[in-house]
Amino acid sequence: MNQYDENFAHRFQLFFAVLTRKTSSNQCSNENLLDCNDSYCVHESSRCNGIAECQTKIDETFCQYAKSNSLSQFSDYLFYYFVYILTICAVAVHGQSSS
Repeated sequence: MNQYDENFAHRFQLFFAVLTRKTSSNQCSNENLLDCNDSYCVHESSRCNGIAECQTKIDETFCQYAKSNSLSQFSDYLFYYFVYILTICAVAVHGQSSS
């Protein structure tokens, strides 16, 4: 194995998050959902998973993470940001098509 392979993790992760609108009483529809402190909820498994599904980032607040090298963190950030933008676009397109 060369130095490049030893220093960088090669991986692909598929990420999918479902944002659920709060009920008319401004509550999450069931106890397995985490309140994003806006008009949405996400599944409780989204808590402290390293990805901010909630726009308010409340799902990643007060989490403990293992330290990794800054290049890896930056690469992960860009990847998750890209996936987040794609998710928002998909929600927007879906919302327009159902109107």
